[in-house]
Amino acid sequence: MSQKDPLSQYEKNIENLENIIQALEEGELTLDNALKQYEKGMSLIRQCQQALETAEQKIQILSQNSEEETLLPFNHESVDSTIAQTNRSNKNDDDFSEDDIPL
Repeated sequence: MSQKDPLSQYEKNIENLENIIQALEEGELTLDNALKQYEKGMSLIRQCQQALETAEQKIQILSQNSEEETLLPFNHESVDSTIAQTNRSNKNDDDFSEDDIPL
């Protein structure tokens, strides 16, 4: 599948989704066309969600690397390993004390 970067398509996908919603709300479409538009809208929603997840991952990486002077280009493969490392380090936190437990 040769799609552009999800972030670059986000605004266009939102605009297309709004047009689909408007057409469905007007009720002028045939059942067949309404189903096709609904299917297209669901696909656009998934693409928008992917774009938001990608943006969130970029923000997490930038936040973790905020002390570094240079930023590295975004790499989808490194995101999973970075998140996994963060999750492991959070689980093995030795600074935990009984005072941290809410009553």
